[in-house]
Amino acid sequence: DGVPNSEMQRTYQVLVRQGDLKFKCTNSSAIVNNKRHKIVCEVYNLEGIACNKIKWKRGDTGEDYSLGSYNNINVACREITNSKIETTLEILQVAAEYFKTSLSVIYNDPLFQTREFQLCIPQEYTNSVVALQTSFVLLCSIVLAFIL
Repeated sequence: DGVPNSEMQRTYQVLVRQGDLKFKCTNSSAIVNNKRHKIVCEVYNLEGIACNKIKWKRGDTGEDYSLGSYNNINVACREITNSKIETTLEILQVAAEYFKTSLSVIYNDPLFQTREFQLCIPQEYTNSVVALQTSFVLLCSIVLAFIL
């Protein structure tokens, strides 16, 4: 039984996140079979930003990487301020397939919105590979000229 003429009151707290989420990534070129290529992204300009809302996604397979270690991939994150985090995707052994696909860093916050920043790893060639490719082209040209 309740108290006659009693009032029930409910209180709600509404949390609204404001800001224009921004991404700033450093992504140097990599060489096939090199070890440990790191991509570092700052995600910022949103109050209450948190590392547990970050994931990375591989474009060709659709595979998601949350914080932790995977086969050939490590994902880390650290909170710098209340409105800035730094997330890192580290490839332990660079294979040719990584140059043929995109990688995305995704921030998913149900109180804000999902934002995605897509990037690709530029391929770098060592001097010996470039010299070998040049020699091969020159050899093919000589063989072709000899045949004609």
